[in-house]
Amino acid sequence: MAALGWRWKNRKWEKVLPGDQKDTGKLSSVNTNRAHLRRFMLISLSTGSRSGVTMRLMWRPSPVDPWVDLEAGANYRSGKRETVARNKRRPVVKLPHRLCTHLEPWKQLDEQKGIACVINCGRDRVASVRGSFAACIRDAGLTEATPYWRRHTAATWLMETGGDIWEASGYLGMTPEMLTRTYGHHRPDHQESARRAFK
Repeated sequence: MAALGWRWKNRKWEKVLPGDQKDTGKLSSVNTNRAHLRRFMLISLSTGSRSGVTMRLMWRPSPVDPWVDLEAGANYRSGKRETVARNKRRPVVKLPHRLCTHLEPWKQLDEQKGIACVINCGRDRVASVRGSFAACIRDAGLTEATPYWRRHTAATWLMETGGDIWEASGYLGMTPEMLTRTYGHHRPDHQESARRAFK
């Protein structure tokens, strides 16, 4: 709700009026100002991509930036000639169908305006979402959340489904060992054999 321009106040949601946000410097609505943040949050949650990858996404193939290919239903998380560190793997990931239903109209809107980057504000690429994310978290009445939590949430959701570890780790760009060590306690069968031993 906060990403849509609402604020949690006095135990209910209230619409934030233009000019209420001191940090924007504009009288446009918070809903409009946070459009880029909604894109960032939805893509990061749906793909489990790191913040830096999501921020650099382009609508067309790029030698140096990640891009979205809606025809193939894939997110190429690194540029064609980009060198990726071994500990920051960025495999190609299949786009969830629900995410594509958002990406398709966003791409049409951006192409009509001549905008090449996915996360944008006006015509410009957004360099960081830290400020808008912090304001959104504040408006939601939450504390201590960072943009990176989107990746943690995606990993947690994948583990909670009880699906294949190898597929989940490949989707996130982690090793199966790292995924199991960090998020294994979220699996429905976690410690099940140990629990059964005490029946």
